[in-house]
Amino acid sequence: MANLEERVAERIAEEFHVPKVMTETRRKLYEGKLLTIEEAEGFLGEGTFEAYFYAHTAVEGLWRRCGNVAISHMVEVGERANSLDFGFVYVIANLLHDAIEDKSNVIKDAYEWAEDIRARFGNEAARNVATITNHYAVLIEDIERITIGTPVTGYTNNILLGVLESMRADAGESISTRFERHFSILGGIIRELNIDEINKKISRDNRYSIFDEMTSRAYGLYIADIFADARERHEAGEERYDVVVIVKAIDNIDNLRTMGLDVPVMEKTLGKIETFLRLAEEFKGYLSSMGEENERFLTVYGALKEQFVEQTIARRLAAGLLNDSRYGHTLSYLDGRINDYTTRFGIDPVPIAKRLQEQTRPLDFEGVR
Repeated sequence: MANLEERVAERIAEEFHVPKVMTETRRKLYEGKLLTIEEAEGFLGEGTFEAYFYAHTAVEGLWRRCGNVAISHMVEVGERANSLDFGFVYVIANLLHDAIEDKSNVIKDAYEWAEDIRARFGNEAARNVATITNHYAVLIEDIERITIGTPVTGYTNNILLGVLESMRADAGESISTRFERHFSILGGIIRELNIDEINKKISRDNRYSIFDEMTSRAYGLYIADIFADARERHEAGEERYDVVVIVKAIDNIDNLRTMGLDVPVMEKTLGKIETFLRLAEEFKGYLSSMGEENERFLTVYGALKEQFVEQTIARRLAAGLLNDSRYGHTLSYLDGRINDYTTRFGIDPVPIAKRLQEQTRPLDFEGVR
């Protein structure tokens, strides 16, 4: 029987080295059409249609920044958990992971969506989806809606703090108490914002905003919360202590695979995943110190590291094929990232580049016509 390391490598190769075929059912998914019970459970496994229908209804009409309908991402990460045989609880957590965040305009919405999931799918599903929800992001997006168009000046910190306190009051006592930690931490982030430095970043990239800065700073805390939850569950002896970590790893893998060639977007995506990988390495060390080797975690952690390199190389190959001087900065950026990642993770880029080149095929322009 293969040892753990061999089994993990084999599972990663089986699941991630072969691109998914664009079948008629998958095309239907990408068009945002409602799948039949048979089609949905073909992706997600038996007994998952109710959760699929809930997810489809929750995000119907919403699109991801990569241009795909929101439900396609939710189904595909659920499909990963299913094809890796992680079990029903993991599939449902992956499938519903964006349901709260995508539908919450204010923090009260996040609480109500979590309670709705609890009523429909039980306490474990509600806890998993609530934990994977980035409540800092919900608060920041609400602040942005309220203050949109406000100039970034020396008064901005106080303005944002005032808005945050108004939001806390509007949420009501029970909701504000439930999310007290998020309100307090976000208040600390706002106080520490350096307006001069933020304006310099905005002058270099006019798409950048003070809310990007807040989101970036809060993201590390959000990921730390996820790993803290996993440790807490592990220490309590829970069998499925790793659910939210697994969900976020698979989510990050799909985010990598749908990442475009725009350098600011790549910087943001790769930066987030670097944060996750750093804390994942610490979590791996924690489990090792407990004498535990978790095959599920090691599989998605190994796959994420490999995909981190592979998807960066894929974009380097794509930009290189265009042979356009306008992509000079992009090529330079990607070369730097590839050198960094392959060294850091000890991954040989040559087999990856060869596999990607073998998967490349010329466009059939006759077919396009």
